[in-house]
Amino acid sequence: MSAALSIPVCTPDEWDAAMARYNRLRAYSDGLPVGHDEADLAVDAYCEAMDALIHKLPAPTLEALEAKIGLLFDRYEGQLCVTDILPDLLRDVQGLMAVQPDR
Repeated sequence: MSAALSIPVCTPDEWDAAMARYNRLRAYSDGLPVGHDEADLAVDAYCEAMDALIHKLPAPTLEALEAKIGLLFDRYEGQLCVTDILPDLLRDVQGLMAVQPDR
């Protein structure tokens, strides 16, 4: 017997809260003047929030998946190794397919 595929779940409300946190932290960081004492900490904070959206929370909707892909381009511009992120995107697609009605 094959083991059942375990797909993590994230509700749209959980995704929205995580996205709001990222947006708030990003706006704060972007608003700091160059060389500000808190600049490095602010960048670290929004990058951690971004990484949670990309790697830890599965996209609960197609709109969230679109946002995740946009975050990927922003986060890994010029350095993304496709094999590093494809498992996360595949997991999201499989999760969305599991909850979609049969076509």
